[in-house]
Amino acid sequence: MDSVTIKLSRPLETKSGRLEALTFKPATLGDALDVAEFESEEVRDAALFAKMCGLDLSDFRMILNGDFREVRLAAGPLTGRPEDAELSTLLRQLGFDQTKTDERPSTSSPGVSQDT
Repeated sequence: MDSVTIKLSRPLETKSGRLEALTFKPATLGDALDVAEFESEEVRDAALFAKMCGLDLSDFRMILNGDFREVRLAAGPLTGRPEDAELSTLLRQLGFDQTKTDERPSTSSPGVSQDT
């Protein structure tokens, strides 16, 4: 998977404009090193995802918590960390990415498209 795009439930107003979706690229070693300075795991994770979609952390932290859950689920495997890929797989197996209107199991999260 080269990237994943997540449609936000509420548009994000950033310094560079209004965003309705975020596209995440795979994390680089540089991304991981850049966020290593943060003591809190939560802030480190948010900073890494912000780098992966090209946003400043100050802008990225304004997304809704529910959207951040979708980011972790869909873009987690792009971090290169095995625990993120395992968490994403587990959440999908538990059905956290299924829509309420479709009785068939979903192959992707609502608002999420995967680009290869």
